[in-house]
Amino acid sequence: MKIESKQQMYELYIRGRFGNSLAVWPDLDSYFTSPFSRNVVLRYKGKAGGAWVAYEVQRKDVADMAKKWVNEGADPCLITLNESAPDDKLMVQGEVMRSTNYLSLRYSFFRGPMRVALAKSQEHAEGLKALAILEHYVDPSSLDDLWDLLDVFDGAVVEFSTWSIDVGVVPHRNTVIWEVRHY
Repeated sequence: MKIESKQQMYELYIRGRFGNSLAVWPDLDSYFTSPFSRNVVLRYKGKAGGAWVAYEVQRKDVADMAKKWVNEGADPCLITLNESAPDDKLMVQGEVMRSTNYLSLRYSFFRGPMRVALAKSQEHAEGLKALAILEHYVDPSSLDDLWDLLDVFDGAVVEFSTWSIDVGVVPHRNTVIWEVRHY
């Protein structure tokens, strides 16, 4: 299966097709009807590149943040939310794909948003070195999930983050998948 647009990717992500993720709400209404009370990340799924994104937003501030974005031109139907990640426990994050050298891995040990991490301190590994890095940080169940994604979405890039603790909606996983893409 090919994922050819950000919109298609978001639809699959919100349906849980990529396996483990942090708790996610596809729209403001579903978030406000949930009992979730910890900090969240607001994202605008209308444009690639993070035109609007806000991290560590408290529940009491979500409505005001969304209203600000709408006043700046955002479509409220395209605002999505996910629980904030425990970045103080982040170990590694990056992008992996199959390559002629078996695997190609762009990664960072920087603690913070993926976009910032890969811009600030990006490393690259190929082949067995990439495999060794993944096997060192990603728990076996999460690694199995990653292999499945690389098989099902042949040729895709898989964005991931890995923590030193279990995270996400699938029990006993230390890695979440942010994105799977061919675009």
